[in-house]
Amino acid sequence: MLIVVHHIERIMEKILIYGAGEAGMQLERAFNFAGDVDVVGFVDDDIENLDLSRFVRPVFPFSMIPEV
Repeated sequence: MLIVVHHIERIMEKILIYGAGEAGMQLERAFNFAGDVDVVGFVDDDIENLDLSRFVRPVFPFSMIPEV
């Protein structure tokens, strides 16, 4: 018996999700489930009012994101 396994390395696009509220966290879970992209963190205008302990990934203030 011969078993051939091909390892195809996928290059996943890295993204930041704008909005670290419930909708942003749901979007992160959807991306994780689909496996299409790599969520590297969140961007939010008001990080002072967030419970940052519930995030595994970093949450950045909008002011830290350079202009595109």
